[in-house]
Amino acid sequence: MVRLLASMTGKMRLWLITTTLVFAITSLAWAAMPLAGTAITNQAFASFVDPASGTRTDLSSNVVQVNVAPLEAVRLSDPRTLFGTHDNQIVFSHTLTNTGNTPTTYQLNYRNDSGDSFDLSALTLYQDVILNGLLDAGEPIINDGAPVFLFPGQSIDLILVGSTPASVIAGQIARATLTAASITDASIAASNVDEIRITNSAELTLGKTVSINTIKVGEVIAYTLNGRNIGGLAATGINVTIDGVATTRVVIRDAIP
Repeated sequence: MVRLLASMTGKMRLWLITTTLVFAITSLAWAAMPLAGTAITNQAFASFVDPASGTRTDLSSNVVQVNVAPLEAVRLSDPRTLFGTHDNQIVFSHTLTNTGNTPTTYQLNYRNDSGDSFDLSALTLYQDVILNGLLDAGEPIINDGAPVFLFPGQSIDLILVGSTPASVIAGQIARATLTAASITDASIAASNVDEIRITNSAELTLGKTVSINTIKVGEVIAYTLNGRNIGGLAATGINVTIDGVATTRVVIRDAIP
C-alpha cells in the first residue's frame, strides 16, 4: 500500500509512505509477476496555485523503493485417465512448470496408489525430450525422489510409464500419483493422480511432434502423429470416402494450431 501525505503548515510538503506491497497470484499469467529482486520505485508529484499571488508551485515527494521478495510456486498438468488391456505399456504425459518468480528445485516422487484393483509394474518417470507424449529410445529416467531445477517460467515435459499385469480383467482400475514439491518448502507442491481402466474395447493413444519449434514466415513445418491401440479389441474404423472411393478407415482429426 502506498499513501501520500501532505502538510499545509505554511508550505506544502509531500511524503510518500510505503507500508505493505503484496503480489497475489491467482489466474494471472506468470509473465505478470516481477522476478525476485526486482526494484519497484514510486514517487508522487503535486502542483497548486496560490490564489492570492497566482503563483504555481510544483512539488515532488521522496522516492520510495520496494524490492520484490522471492515467491515459489509450481504447476503440474494434467491428471490423466486412460483405457487399456492386460500386458500393455501405459504412458501418462505431464508438464511441470515453475510458476513462481525465483529459480526453484523441485523433488519429484511417484508411486502406485493403494485401494485400487492392481499396481502398474515397472513404474518409471522419464523426461519427454521429444515432447510427443510417448516414450522414445534414449529418453532419460528421472529416479523417484530426484531433483529438477527450473528457472521462473521454465517447464519440463514428463512421462510416467508402467505396465498392466497379464492377470487383469475388464473393469479393474489402477491409479498412480506423481508429485512435485519444492525442496526448500514442501508446502509448495502439486500432484497428479493418473488412472488406467481395463477395457475390452479398442483404445487409441496418440502422440504428436513438430519438425520446427520456432518458425519464421514462409517456412514449412511438418506435424507427425504416432498412435497405438492399447485396448482389448481391434479398431475397426468408420465408413469414409477418399478420392471418391468408399472405404473403412480409422479416422484421426487433429486441429492444427
